[in-house]
Amino acid sequence: MSGLAERVGAEHASVSAQLPTQVVSSVRRAAALQRFVALGLPHIRDDQWRYANLRPVERATFVSANGTAAHDPLNLALPAALPGIPRLIFVNGHYAAAMSSPEALPPGARILPLASAGGEHTGEIVTAEFSADERFAWLNEAFAEDGVLLQISGHASIELLFLTHSVSPTTAPPAASYPRLQVLLRPGAQLCLIERHLGGAGPHGLIDATTQLKLESGARCTHYRLQGCEHDALFLDS
Repeated sequence: MSGLAERVGAEHASVSAQLPTQVVSSVRRAAALQRFVALGLPHIRDDQWRYANLRPVERATFVSANGTAAHDPLNLALPAALPGIPRLIFVNGHYAAAMSSPEALPPGARILPLASAGGEHTGEIVTAEFSADERFAWLNEAFAEDGVLLQISGHASIELLFLTHSVSPTTAPPAASYPRLQVLLRPGAQLCLIERHLGGAGPHGLIDATTQLKLESGARCTHYRLQGCEHDALFLDS
């Protein structure tokens, strides 16, 4: 086992008892961590990662920011909301309900914040087995503390939805952020999703975002991801 794998395992062990099973079950967390530890970081021999410099990841902190400064809008430089356009905001990987506008969602669409969901395993409504090329999604699955399920019923339509992930640099010591979104489109549903990432986690901080989409028969999704993080941000997405 490499030094990085040992450290990831130790950092996960230090927080595993506090990680909510509503977001990801303990079984899936353990399996995701085991896969990441077994394979480690991608290698230059891996075609998808041939030109990526992953040395900063070796120095990154993997324990979450735990929502520090998550709901203080004075600490955030967010784009202005567009009237009538729904927007969901995450800060440090945690859903910020007070700053979001889910009431603008049309009939047939609903969101479910995973960490505050009533039952266990809610975060596994949309499931997928990530490939070795998506191994940073395993990290997200192992460490994520919150997330949102967006479900759109059959033949409902959302013309535009903004999802904004912001990371506050005020956290000390450096920490990781694990934005997690699951989208379930029922038959014939339509969605245009613009996902924006802003801010930075500071030196040795990490932003590891995962978006999963499940489209049933006849559903359609247009998905844009805008990466506007600070120049020194260590940003990974799956």
